[in-house]
Amino acid sequence: MTTTAARFKTGIATALAISGAVALAGHAFAYLLRTSTAPEVLTEVASPDGAYKAVHSVYLGGAIASHCIDVVSVYRATDRVDGGDESSRVYTGSCHTNGPALRWISKDWLEVGFSMTGALENVAEVRLSKHAVEGKVSVTFAVDD
Repeated sequence: MTTTAARFKTGIATALAISGAVALAGHAFAYLLRTSTAPEVLTEVASPDGAYKAVHSVYLGGAIASHCIDVVSVYRATDRVDGGDESSRVYTGSCHTNGPALRWISKDWLEVGFSMTGALENVAEVRLSKHAVEGKVSVTFAVDD
């Protein structure tokens, strides 16, 4: 084998090794940044008549860009709770030391209590919805400073 052919072969092997290492590092970095797709259900509170349930879930972020998101969703009692259905969400915000407080005022009226100062990290955004389950459940919010 000539010297030129040997250098060419070594160059190709080096280029392949480098591109493989870069691809592997990119996938590892993306994995560390991702948000958990499966929420952890912390609390389920049934409405007084048992027709609905309010569910407090938490989404946890990756190791490098760690974050925590509290989510409150409202479902019919017979619905499967998965937390991923954004149409069922009535509260979304940064995690709090005690999480949002859930209290049914009546069979179709839920109160969600939370504190803007009790967040574990800076609160950049809180999303609220006044109705759930196709408008059949009213939601009010009690906010502590």
